[in-house]
Amino acid sequence: MMGVKKLYYLLSADLQKLPYKIGRDALFKLLQYHSLLITRKKRRISTTDSTHTHRVFPNLIKDTLILRPGQVLISDITYLRSMGGFCYLSLISDLYSRKVLGYIVSADLSVNGPLLALKKCLYRLSKEEKKIIIHHSDRGIQYASYRYTEELKKYGIKISMSGKGNPYDNAIMERTIGILKQEYLLD
Repeated sequence: MMGVKKLYYLLSADLQKLPYKIGRDALFKLLQYHSLLITRKKRRISTTDSTHTHRVFPNLIKDTLILRPGQVLISDITYLRSMGGFCYLSLISDLYSRKVLGYIVSADLSVNGPLLALKKCLYRLSKEEKKIIIHHSDRGIQYASYRYTEELKKYGIKISMSGKGNPYDNAIMERTIGILKQEYLLD
């Protein structure tokens, strides 16, 4: 369940030993010919409810140059299929290093899951790291809720949210979730 770019990178030493040259595009065509490419699932479960009355914050990272770890935290929620239905994974990562700093699996889409993931993340950070942080998320009710925003404000963390209906504003976190689901078969 690995993408062609990563597979090519991992196999590049072995591919160079072959008597003929095979590049990434040729590997892609070979895998496609043998029906070995990853097939994407079409059905998606929406985890973002942005039709709420809570304050929506501006996107502070749109034109920000990310220069170091701890500058921006990114957050999102995804669903996971289980034998009993669905559960929800809340993640918080460092935008620069892409390291997951906080996570929690919860049974529902309430603010409790993201709030616990945030608390786990903040527990791991030093006082200095907490001062320079921007927290970026989508416009979901969990991240806009009073409890969540108050927790961020308590540490002086600036709040940033994606544009309406724009998952590209949080593309790194979306990609992290995609890797967890596709390559590590978390779904």
